[in-house]
Amino acid sequence: MKTLGIDAHNLRSGGGLIYIQEFLYHLENYSGKFERIIIWTNKHAASDLNYVSSVLELRVPILLRSDSVIFHFIWVIWFNLFVKKKTDVVLTLSGMNLCRGNGKEITMFHSILPFSHDVIKLYRGRLDYFRYLMLRKLYKRSINNSDGILFSSKFAADIALKEHTEKRNMVSVVPFGIWTNFLKFRKEKNKTPDHIRFLYVSNFYLYKRQLFLISVFEELISAGYDVSLTLCGDTYGHEIVLKQLTSSIIRTDRIKYIGKIPHKFIPEIYNNHDVLIFPSLIESFGIPFIEAQYFRLWILFSFQPAEEIMERNQYKRYKILGADMKRDLEQFIMKVQNGEITLENDIEAEKSTFKETTLKTMEYLEEFLETKKSEL
Repeated sequence: MKTLGIDAHNLRSGGGLIYIQEFLYHLENYSGKFERIIIWTNKHAASDLNYVSSVLELRVPILLRSDSVIFHFIWVIWFNLFVKKKTDVVLTLSGMNLCRGNGKEITMFHSILPFSHDVIKLYRGRLDYFRYLMLRKLYKRSINNSDGILFSSKFAADIALKEHTEKRNMVSVVPFGIWTNFLKFRKEKNKTPDHIRFLYVSNFYLYKRQLFLISVFEELISAGYDVSLTLCGDTYGHEIVLKQLTSSIIRTDRIKYIGKIPHKFIPEIYNNHDVLIFPSLIESFGIPFIEAQYFRLWILFSFQPAEEIMERNQYKRYKILGADMKRDLEQFIMKVQNGEITLENDIEAEKSTFKETTLKTMEYLEEFLETKKSEL
């Protein structure tokens, strides 16, 4: 019996969590070479967005780990010593592939931040600085343990393997498609004349610079620009600072934090905004870009390599922000007001679905069954 093991134990939030949920959902129609699939994940991934019903229909064993740190390490040992020994191929989605089993090992990195020296330096003097340095070492071990490495973009592969050029022939790039619940949403733009509605969608980390974004928009609003900024995402310890900032500014109705939004409501948030702004210094998956493209928003971002996502989907409505973000935003707003840039657009973006992402991933994993067979 050909068995695939999927290790998603460390995907708790953000794009990684939605990834495994979508993956489980689309496995419902899988009828390929793997006869048995074992998924090791956490309660969040297995219980949100009604994905459990699809998984139960699949009869895929889901090994739910405890959130307890002690039990977590017990699960790690148990999974690596026993579950991996019974699988032909293991896909590790968290990038934490620390030891080999009897089968082929495929690793996908949930974050490429630990591979960036410049971004890690932002955390000097903080506990996270040592955490990212440790992750960097663990990720390097994962690369060495892998028979194949999976990325969602070429730029992520280039950053992660900068010091591992000998591993480039093991890389496969499978781009992300749009989420299933987005496809079910009916798009109806509710536009306010002359008012530009900016949106930030992502979890809150230092390197994503969302707090800096608030101060920039406060200056723009004080200067008389008719704009607003909505921020949503998990604060991860920034909630007090964030609420203080948004409550102390002059126009609290124009800059607001609306909290962590359940994924099923995110399409409505996009539908009621005009521009996605993403000042992050590095981005692993570029999921907000793909979501914003589906709703035809203008996309302003700082991480230049993410332009690959725009070009791949033939999406033209974007601008890369330079070092002077305030100046670039002023220029963008003026072009909108002068009619050089239009916020309305009825042209559908080129898009693929996450069903295609799942099928291409499974096809890639099935290739390792053949290589294992040839080695016997």
